Amino acid sequence: MVFLKSHNDNDMNALQKYFKASQAHNFILIFMEGCGPCNDTRPEWSKLENVLNKHTSDKDVVIADVETQKLQDMDLPGFEKPTSFPTIVYVHNGTREEYTGERNIDSFVNWINSKLRQNKKGGNKTKKQTKTKKHSKWSAKYKRSINCNRPKGFSQKQYCKYSRKKIV
Repeated sequence: MVFLKSHNDNDMNALQKYFKASQAHNFILIFMEGCGPCNDTRPEWSKLENVLNKHTSDKDVVIADVETQKLQDMDLPGFEKPTSFPTIVYVHNGTREEYTGERNIDSFVNWINSKLRQNKKGGNKTKKQTKTKKHSKWSAKYKRSINCNRPKGFSQKQYCKYSRKKIV
């Protein structure tokens, strides 16, 4: 697990590298200096380093906090500027998801673990890569009952004309 802080320029360069790597799981807290809710959230977010380091040694998991001014200077392809602060996002394989739960250490840990488990189950497939099965509206029994010599209605005529497979 890699922990990056916005006050370190080397960390911000590393975040750009991890962000562009498709296999990296990026969990990013975006905050603004002087923001009350941000000041309440940052100490809880910084506890993640102590809690998660004990359980995970995965180098493809990045947890970062980024000040909004530093974010403007960074080149993160496809990353949208947040409209509210603090904003917590998960970025993986070009997908971006905002965190909407409570802002405490237990909620953060549960959310991060759920995202990591979800991706292990699904492999590295994204929604675009997942194969979808065509679900037929008609059952196999109904299809066998259609008489293509005398179809009833437009749908059965089209089925007989284009879809009917020859049964030997």
